[in-house]
Amino acid sequence: MGKQKYDFICSLGGNCAAAHNLDCRELRLFSLPFDWTYITSDQPLYQLPEGLKNGFKNFFKKENLRPLSKEEYNTAHADRAQYKDIHSGFYYVNHFRKDIPFDVEYESVKQKMDRRFARFMDKITQANSILFVLSACFEVKTEALTFLLNELKGLYPHKHIQIVALLFKSPTGEHISLPGLEIFHITREMHTYDFTKTNWEWAFLDDVELSSYPHPGLLKRCLIKLIPCRKLRHKLKKKYYIR
Repeated sequence: MGKQKYDFICSLGGNCAAAHNLDCRELRLFSLPFDWTYITSDQPLYQLPEGLKNGFKNFFKKENLRPLSKEEYNTAHADRAQYKDIHSGFYYVNHFRKDIPFDVEYESVKQKMDRRFARFMDKITQANSILFVLSACFEVKTEALTFLLNELKGLYPHKHIQIVALLFKSPTGEHISLPGLEIFHITREMHTYDFTKTNWEWAFLDDVELSSYPHPGLLKRCLIKLIPCRKLRHKLKKKYYIR
């Protein structure tokens, strides 16, 4: 049985693990707005359809970015200035530098995010089949995921849309399979391998592939993976992403 093909595969965030696991399988070919974000509630899943309807005009607005308190701070990115978008519910913990004032850096980061929002919408428009991947460290309600799926189907009625959600630290270990939606409740906590290498729970991504490879730097990036020096490999690989 062959691999399931999709025209567009992307992370919806939750945390960085989804983007990383797409990345290490060469399924992430460009930067998108939710790659390096995380969430702590269902709120962002209810806000995403609104963003797609209005071009994300209310996402990442300057007045809505609230600095995180000491208790909220993500220690994995302690060297970065960290914010929560109080409108969308998304956390941005590695987008801003600590050594540059927020008022100075905001416009350049906003321009980058606007490019990614526009690319996200453009890729959805161009694709006929789409796989969205979400990973989270809390119990996302099934109702929130089905709401998101139904809204996406309403916005794009002629597209095949699939959502796969990996929910860690789950008390149940339950697998829910619905048309267009797979939810894996995973009892273990996330650890370093989820963010730097991979784990068996991500093996479903080995059974999917892109229907085409539009990125001209893909071959170069595959060759870069053969370089033994990790720092040099990382530096060169970043060069071939569309930011």
